[in-house]
Amino acid sequence: MNSKIKKISANWFRGFSDVRHIELSDKSLVVYGENGSGKSSFVDIVEYIIRGGQLEHLRHEYSGRRQEKGIINTHKPTDQSSAVQIDFVSGSVIGAKILSNGNCTITPEQNDLSVLESQRVILRQDEVADFIKETKGEKYSSLLPLLGLGNLDTAIENLKKIEKDVIDQTSLEYKRGEIREVQDLAKEKFGVGEAGKEAIFTELEILFKKYCPLETFSYSDEKERATHLILEALSEKFEKYKKEQEIYSDLLSLSKLDVLHRISEVRTSFIKLAKSTEPLITERLEVLEKASTYTSKIGEDGEVECPACGTKVFSQYFRQHVKDEYARLKDTLDDFKVYKKSTDNLCGDLQILKNLFTKVATKQWRDAQDSVRVGYVGSLDIAQLRSNCSEEDLNGIELNIIPLIGSATNAIKIVPPEVKELVKDNECVEVIKKFVEAKKINEFIIKIEGLIAFIRELQIVIRAKIKTQSSTAISAISDDIARMWEILNPEESIEGVQLSLPADQDKAIEIGLKFYGVEQMSPRLTLSEGHRNSLGLCIFLAMAKNVDNKNIPIILDDIVVSFDRNHRGRVAELLERELKDRQILLFTHDREWFIELKHKLDLDQWELRALMPWKDPSTGIRWSNKDTNFDDAKAYLENNPPAACNEARKIMDTWLPLFAEKMRLKMPYLFREKNDNRVAHDFLQRILSDGKKCFVIKSGENVAIYEEGLKKIKEVDQELIAIANRASHTYSATKTEAIDLINKCEVALEVFNCKNCGKLVTQKEDTNGEQVQCECGQLKWIYGKA
Repeated sequence: MNSKIKKISANWFRGFSDVRHIELSDKSLVVYGENGSGKSSFVDIVEYIIRGGQLEHLRHEYSGRRQEKGIINTHKPTDQSSAVQIDFVSGSVIGAKILSNGNCTITPEQNDLSVLESQRVILRQDEVADFIKETKGEKYSSLLPLLGLGNLDTAIENLKKIEKDVIDQTSLEYKRGEIREVQDLAKEKFGVGEAGKEAIFTELEILFKKYCPLETFSYSDEKERATHLILEALSEKFEKYKKEQEIYSDLLSLSKLDVLHRISEVRTSFIKLAKSTEPLITERLEVLEKASTYTSKIGEDGEVECPACGTKVFSQYFRQHVKDEYARLKDTLDDFKVYKKSTDNLCGDLQILKNLFTKVATKQWRDAQDSVRVGYVGSLDIAQLRSNCSEEDLNGIELNIIPLIGSATNAIKIVPPEVKELVKDNECVEVIKKFVEAKKINEFIIKIEGLIAFIRELQIVIRAKIKTQSSTAISAISDDIARMWEILNPEESIEGVQLSLPADQDKAIEIGLKFYGVEQMSPRLTLSEGHRNSLGLCIFLAMAKNVDNKNIPIILDDIVVSFDRNHRGRVAELLERELKDRQILLFTHDREWFIELKHKLDLDQWELRALMPWKDPSTGIRWSNKDTNFDDAKAYLENNPPAACNEARKIMDTWLPLFAEKMRLKMPYLFREKNDNRVAHDFLQRILSDGKKCFVIKSGENVAIYEEGLKKIKEVDQELIAIANRASHTYSATKTEAIDLINKCEVALEVFNCKNCGKLVTQKEDTNGEQVQCECGQLKWIYGKA
């Protein structure tokens, strides 16, 4: 980015109605608003442009195809359009116009924000602790964009997809299977190695001379031509004996089925498996086979009940548990695999038999067979046999199938010799043909495997680059994380917070720390939710701090919801000390914290704005004219005046202790929690008492006690006693009384704000003069006189 953000604006987008905007003037900003007042809509504008017209939190089935049901204000007039815009201090502008169907046009298409990852810019309240809860792999995926390495990880994923597409589209595995099948056929018929090859081409020459006597055979000729000519000649001869050849071929295939041997294998393997002492071993092993696949898909949270043995195991140990079960049942598992293979072989032969029985060529022979046996073949359920092949099933196969195979074996003995010879030669030529054609397939496979090897090498190179760069970056930010943690959690026995890359995993990042001197592999083991949120915030801010471009904004949306008062108060110190040179947009619904920030942040670098409570979609987001938050109280005026009074008093109860601390009011000590339970009246009384000596205003060269201001403070104190107490205790107050109380509260707080420079009387402190004052020195509180 060339410069910081100057203005963010929108109309009829999310919570916006007509045009509203935030003016930043390159400063950082704090925005306060009750829940539902529209704060996050400003955050959504930035994310919408970064993501090219999408919001991550609207990714669900109800938001519409282009999220139009969530992005466009539900009450947008038909003659109005939705749009967002971000202006930069440099003068450049990024805008997006949104059509009613959700289509958007971002101008310019390539801009300062489109090159960013939203995770590097925006942190929302539900994301603060999510990172800590994630698995090592998920942390890796979350952090890479923050480290600026997301594009490299995307490159690896794209290369993986390309690799898969190459394998799928070239049918590589199928072609490899073809090669293996041809090799097995050639090995069975001609032998292996160079001797096998020589036997193949010797047979080819013999067959060529036999069926193509008028052609000249030469080893220099293409083998494809020779096999093609032989097959043509065979085809002509087959026409003469076509019917006999088909019958012979099918019956020959049937006779070659060694079902009896398959049955013997099944029985032998089952007997060996049955000797296992494990109950229900077959079922358990089948489940264990599936469990090994399941382990790759589970996360690391909670417990998993092992589907094989029923033991409850923490999910992160489940993979090891499955391995242990495998090891314990290793011998039995080997027997189980032999049993499954023998069953599969038997079922394969039976399926071939069923297929042959349906062919026209075998009909005449089939009709001559025992009808019960033929019916048995038709009723065979191969799938059921594959899953559960009992002794009863084996007996049925022996009784019905073996005689049929024997009958087929006898039938082929009476086929004419010339038919047998033709079929035999044809089988031989088909094997040779496949072997010759396999050469081209193999050459193709070698090329594709070379391409895949290159793609995988690229992945290795990129992954090594990611590991090197991420190690360097993580080492750099770990110091920042530790320092930020110390600011948020001083004097706590949690130390050594750092990120690390596990040596045994490629895509993983973990967080280590010491808890009361004991090394912890994960913060989830010992840290409370508040501490985990603190850690999540530190990690995000450390990442954000270590980007090269310091103009990239940091947007924090309600990130202290689980922080207690002490930790929440230190966030301002963290931002001031560690990120003073960055533009930060901080949104909060915590009114007490917002008021505290006004006292703690450098107002030369920060703006503080407040949103009015939400009214309706047509009215949309509204800014308050003041940042003292009394709009929250005014929202109750129409329907609940007593609640408006109570809200006004709460606001005073929050503002005055912060003034008291900065002004060093000498309040009397109260026992235990009474110190923290003081209300506005207690502080106002002390301010009125000490103010007669301490609260001064400068007019020209003259300095005098700020009598007018003290008068307004006295009026609000009386009003709080008279009206606010009654509203709290008896819940009775009129709208007029509530308006009067709110107005006097606003006037009283304005007393502490300099009319000349616009800064609070607590803006600067002079310890030598024992006083605090505004920026220009016109308004002072000299605590040394108290």
